[in-house]
Amino acid sequence: MSIESQGKTLISGVRGEFSGLFQSLLGATKDTLITLFKKSNFVDYKFWIFIYLSMCISSHMELSPQDIKGAWRGLLSLVLFFLVINFIIIGLETTGFSAHFGSWWRYVKIESYASGINKWVGTFGALFIFATIISGLNFIVTYIFLNIYSSIKGKGLVNPFWN
Repeated sequence: MSIESQGKTLISGVRGEFSGLFQSLLGATKDTLITLFKKSNFVDYKFWIFIYLSMCISSHMELSPQDIKGAWRGLLSLVLFFLVINFIIIGLETTGFSAHFGSWWRYVKIESYASGINKWVGTFGALFIFATIISGLNFIVTYIFLNIYSSIKGKGLVNPFWN
């Protein structure tokens, strides 16, 4: 199963409402795990290179406070932009003013682009789920080996939540 098809699984469960979001995320996570840990993958050297590179990347990813601060401003800007655009479109349709624009009004409406937008949102969602799984696996493997090393040195178990 490809990332794109997993993205379709993620989006198909939601269908415009938040009630199906958890089930959709759970289904996409299950599909990702099944795809990632197929029996045929374990004998393919490319799979092991992929896992190694994924673990290397996920173990060295950390956002700085400035990255997070910039991301919040960017997210807020995007949300406000689309909110204003949607309010303008809804206002034009509610007042009936959109009827004066003729046939090209369908190019302005965001609903015309919904399937393309959903495809990208689903793909990025599936990639996010994959990245979360790889980061979680990296944490678990690192934590186990670190505890084994720490126990051999006589220092006991390591607290993963220290400051």
